[in-house]
Amino acid sequence: MRVPLLQYTLDLLFPPQCLHCKCRVASSLYPLCRQCEQQVPLFSSLFCGKCGARLPEARKICHSSFPYILASATPYHHPVITSLIHALKFAPTRHAARPLGNFLVRYLAALPISLRSYTIIPVPLSRARMRARGYNQAEILAAYLANALGIPVATDILVKVKDVSPQAMLRGKEARAANVRGCFSLARTSGIPPKVLLLDDVATSGATLREAAATLRQEGSVRTILAVTVAHSN
Repeated sequence: MRVPLLQYTLDLLFPPQCLHCKCRVASSLYPLCRQCEQQVPLFSSLFCGKCGARLPEARKICHSSFPYILASATPYHHPVITSLIHALKFAPTRHAARPLGNFLVRYLAALPISLRSYTIIPVPLSRARMRARGYNQAEILAAYLANALGIPVATDILVKVKDVSPQAMLRGKEARAANVRGCFSLARTSGIPPKVLLLDDVATSGATLREAAATLRQEGSVRTILAVTVAHSN
């Protein structure tokens, strides 16, 4: 990895650390050490978005009317993944997206599905959350994934029109579903791709992904939604 001169200088002045174990790493551009990276298990299947059952292929079996199939790379509660996602969302540390994106690319590459005809749509943030954090972590992951897979990203289709309470503060699937109800809208109704890779960092209750997927399906041209996350807790 080529390191820009400014970043190289900053790394000399402030030696970069692994975001999980705090050991020294070569560059802050990839803030995860090899030992921690090798600890992370990757799933090898797709999942039912509703019940979490493993799916051998990209076809709904148990809940055919559910709006998406889930593709999730790792277990959310693995300590290395938790450290990286918390750093990306709450530190905030943009470069945590690089190892997370790497896990995602490796997982997707091993699945029995071609993504060449998909368009990535990252789950948007509200304007208030965007101002507070300075970036949308799903958009950063989308750019990484698009570059690795050679597929397009569309950030001008799905918008968040209502600021909601952080899902992590709520308990129970019903409360989380009510919290995000009506929070998304379509910025346009033409040129929406038929096959969507709906991208977010993590799926817990699945309420945010379900609301986003339902909004995308309102227009009628979307045939397939693959909800992709780095991690999930089902």
